[in-house]
Amino acid sequence: MTVIGVIAQGMMGAGVGRRLHESGATVRTLLTGRSPASAERAKAAGMAPATNEHELLSGADFFLSILPPGDAEALARQLAPALKSLDRKPVYVDCNAVSPQTAIRVGEIIAPTGAEFVDAGIIGGPPRPGYSPTISAGTDRATASFISACRSPAAASSTMEARGCAPRCATSCVGSAAIRS
Repeated sequence: MTVIGVIAQGMMGAGVGRRLHESGATVRTLLTGRSPASAERAKAAGMAPATNEHELLSGADFFLSILPPGDAEALARQLAPALKSLDRKPVYVDCNAVSPQTAIRVGEIIAPTGAEFVDAGIIGGPPRPGYSPTISAGTDRATASFISACRSPAAASSTMEARGCAPRCATSCVGSAAIRS
């Protein structure tokens, strides 16, 4: 079973978390410092609360950063020590609408941890019945791993599909994952 960590639990993060949970993934989130409304969205989405950063990331295949773009670097810095401490590291997927310069800085924060980094973007609004956004991702082997997970038999039999996409920023694109209802 695929294990995915997701921060944060806003409408988009909880919506994506719900779709991943519905597709059979174990979805974890960190609720420290979050509002009761965020905690309720996470619970309704089937996201399991982790007690700390290490628990959030330990054993995860992927980590999705889905939060306001201005918070992307701070989150990477917050998670870097836990990522570095892990023997098996998740692929860090930054799904935020950040500039190419910010994506490079986030990647530079993640690189010393040994985790692979994927610069991605969510195209569209939060998932809802009959509508799904697309996660467009591009870099290298890490993106291929992410797209491969979306094409797995468990995902194919549920709510995700993968398809080709155009390059994002200055990276080479491997594909995109559409989270489907």
